[in-house]
Amino acid sequence: MSVLSKINTPEAFAQTIPRDLVKNIEFRQNLHSYLAKDEAAQKAYLEMGFAVPQIIFDSSLWVYDADSLPGYRNRPFILREPKQVYFIERLKDAIDNQHNLAADKSRKEGATELICKMFVIYWLLSPLTSFLVGSRKEDLVDQSIEIKNGVLIGPHQCLFHKIMYAINTLPAWMKISYLKKHRFLQNLDNGAMIEGEATNESFGAGNRAVAVLVDEVARIEPPTARHIIDNIRDTSKCCIYNSTHFRFGAGHPYAKLLRSNKIEVVTLGYEDNPEKSVGAYYSENPGEVTILDIGYYKEHYPEILEYAETI
Repeated sequence: MSVLSKINTPEAFAQTIPRDLVKNIEFRQNLHSYLAKDEAAQKAYLEMGFAVPQIIFDSSLWVYDADSLPGYRNRPFILREPKQVYFIERLKDAIDNQHNLAADKSRKEGATELICKMFVIYWLLSPLTSFLVGSRKEDLVDQSIEIKNGVLIGPHQCLFHKIMYAINTLPAWMKISYLKKHRFLQNLDNGAMIEGEATNESFGAGNRAVAVLVDEVARIEPPTARHIIDNIRDTSKCCIYNSTHFRFGAGHPYAKLLRSNKIEVVTLGYEDNPEKSVGAYYSENPGEVTILDIGYYKEHYPEILEYAETI
């Protein structure tokens, strides 16, 4: 891992991290064995990781995957290219330059995980930074999530489970002192904080934060959602709205916000997920088909492409 001393930019280092699962795990083992023994290298790694958070995602963070088989549920967080990498870039820009951002997502595209773990990176590396996270019910924010004897206790659907999971699975040399209470987490080494609230009409009232997460905003009752969207600017100049769409449809304040051209929107759709988009195609007009995953058909149904080329 002396390669660190030969890398000139964080972007160059990010490109050296393998995206293959097995190779990525081997890379992590070698990287952190080296970093654990070299404080100067640790400092360089953290500086690069704060400049380009993809580095920390792809080489230090882990994620809980309930759908995997036993023994595979704790897996390395390897950002999917290009959309998850792009979303992280835009998140960083929103936090650093204090503007709002919306994640218009399909289900199970990892947006909530990405935002919560991005907040953890700042919580680790940016002194006195404060964040506020919210969801429609307090139980979805925190159910007294805590770490006992190295085991994370509590239901995984909570926002604080995603936050504490990142902290609990950090490499040993990155572990820090913290105080965790219900809906509250403070870094005792640098004073950074993450707080949580239910997204009711008092959400964020009297509070101040560098950035705010409003999770699943499309599921919030429309009058309350309208109130939050109109007033959260008093809490933070950087509000991250994150949601799939829900039964309220196009008339919901969140749907109107997405169409307003007043906020940057990043779409995280299933079609950009290689695990879901196998064989993907769409047809906008009768008799016309546009194939998105042409490689799948070349491998499995080459005769279809041959037929298509003759008509």
